[in-house]
Amino acid sequence: MRGQLFRAVDSIVLNLSEGAGKHSPNGFAYFLEIAISSCNEVEVQLELAIEYGALPQGATVLLDRVIEVRKMSIGLKKAVLARPAGRKHRARGQSRDQKSAVSRELGDMGGES
Repeated sequence: MRGQLFRAVDSIVLNLSEGAGKHSPNGFAYFLEIAISSCNEVEVQLELAIEYGALPQGATVLLDRVIEVRKMSIGLKKAVLARPAGRKHRARGQSRDQKSAVSRELGDMGGES
């Protein structure tokens, strides 16, 4: 379970990064949608891990963070698609830092795979 959770967390940041490199709003939005889906997967995996006792109840802070990342990604997707054609986006954000923080916290909690 742990390995699958880390792969899903990696998928969030990797798709945000790859999408930011696209030159069209639709290309960026495609990768944002994949990142959003990965957020959904991480949320369910965290809920199951907490329910099964693989993570402590205190891990709900991670749920809050992944929900926040999903909301930001949804908002960014809407903004990207609303942008006039031909206007380039500038990739900003803390996706790598957010991913690192979540990964560190998961490692600190000592969940089993």
